[in-house]
Amino acid sequence: MAAPDGPLDPPVSPVFCLRKISQAGRLAPGNMAGYNEGREIGEGYKYVALGITFAGGIILFMAIGFGLDRVLGTMPFLTIVGTLGGAVLSFFYMLAKLNASAKKEPPPDA
Repeated sequence: MAAPDGPLDPPVSPVFCLRKISQAGRLAPGNMAGYNEGREIGEGYKYVALGITFAGGIILFMAIGFGLDRVLGTMPFLTIVGTLGGAVLSFFYMLAKLNASAKKEPPPDA
């Protein structure tokens, strides 16, 4: 980043420096083969839903473990087991969903 010339000159913004080396011209929609505007939003929601499902599974199993701990009087044990079990099961569910969606999608054109 360039230093200001004098005490009253504003500092040079890094945005202007980055603009000189930007590669945005390469990413313009006219240069992208098979560009489908609006599709990227739908693709993103799929991953957001997987993240929420992952977190929800952990919270659900933790709550079940906590409830059983209160009933059985084994306070931290089943909460920990439920949390770890929920994490493992949620991970495998997420992995299965990602593998299934990878099989459905056609390979990208090279």
